[in-house]
Amino acid sequence: MGEINGSVVRPLIEDFCRSGTVRLHREYFSDIAIPPGVSLVFDQRWKRIDELDRQIQVIEQACVHLVDSQEWCLGGSHPVRGSQLRKNLESIPGVGRWTAVVWLAEVGDIRRFATANRLIAYAGLDPSGAISAGKVVDAQVRKGNARLHGALRNAARAMLRHAPSCRFSAWARAYLGRQSRGGKSKALHALARRVGKAMYFCHWKNEPFDESKYGALLRESSYPDCPVEEMGLSAGVVRILKGNGLNTSRQVVDAFDSDLGRRPGCGKVTVQAVATWINSHRCKWPSEPRSARAATLSTRNGPEDCACGE
Repeated sequence: MGEINGSVVRPLIEDFCRSGTVRLHREYFSDIAIPPGVSLVFDQRWKRIDELDRQIQVIEQACVHLVDSQEWCLGGSHPVRGSQLRKNLESIPGVGRWTAVVWLAEVGDIRRFATANRLIAYAGLDPSGAISAGKVVDAQVRKGNARLHGALRNAARAMLRHAPSCRFSAWARAYLGRQSRGGKSKALHALARRVGKAMYFCHWKNEPFDESKYGALLRESSYPDCPVEEMGLSAGVVRILKGNGLNTSRQVVDAFDSDLGRRPGCGKVTVQAVATWINSHRCKWPSEPRSARAATLSTRNGPEDCACGE
């Protein structure tokens, strides 16, 4: 029904403590009335929670006022007022007022980070691989700024909950579907990394978020529609795909973007083979005139736009 201090649960419990009955969701409540001593504990706890919420709101408002009243450095241009920069950061799906405030407080001068990947490493979202005999055998995340790390992960959660139509969210759900184990945690971590990169470029350029400019992650792809036997995959992979009812390349791509990693027999080898085929057929650039692309490259005054080369 929601959080215990939420707009639904708390009034129900208060009614039950006061009168011993509720009108809604009676199936969740006992027929035995709550003793007066327990009701008193509930009442005191909620008063304490309300007071803490009030104090938090006062502190948050003071932090927002401080951020908005200051000027912040950008990547190569004049400083900008905090209120304008915060508004651009909040244009990213999932990024709210408090995430933007934490970002500005922890990042400060964006020029400290020459690339987005350096800032991502600072936030503890850059995985480092343990390599043995030339192969990655384990992946660990470097320790970083815990407050920034938590804010970006919370933004990723908010994006998945409140912006389901966002292409970032769609990518994360597809990523989750391709993982056979630990998919939710991996998808959240990867999405937080991409949120951080989006914030980096919005901060660097002081521009609102535009997913069409967010590098390779959101580039349109065109895949040939052919029988799975003509995709150039190994006989074993073809046999597994067809055994799952995937008879054409389009069906394979759709499964890759949903739940391929969870289908019978589709382990790392199969998923990697399909991923390699998809990557080999991606459009290198969005469909725009050559002259427009050249103009974009010639007028860049900051780090490269290809923010998600992973």
